[in-house]
Amino acid sequence: MAIVNLFALCAPDPRTLQDATDPTGPANDDAIAEAARESGAVVLGWGVWGARFAGRVQDVRAVLEPYHLRLFSLGHTRSGQPRHPLYLSAETSLRGAWGRPSSVRPREARR
Repeated sequence: MAIVNLFALCAPDPRTLQDATDPTGPANDDAIAEAARESGAVVLGWGVWGARFAGRVQDVRAVLEPYHLRLFSLGHTRSGQPRHPLYLSAETSLRGAWGRPSSVRPREARR
């Protein structure tokens, strides 16, 4: 299972990303693609802040499109963003991302 970030810059307060000059960094899309290519499952979970970075979300969705059968989420926020795992029960089930079917059953993805 791969865990990647929308941005190369990681900060406990997402507002930091809004003020950063280049929070994505020069190689983050390549790192995301490599992780997806090498993983059996990719769990999306950037949470409500994804709505504030809609352009970045679209970029990442494009990077992950070739791997759409391996994309999962833990549900979605009201605005349609994949829910962040920090705020969910450990019992939350994986689902196909954005309502799409996945080729890996969620139970297999958890291994």
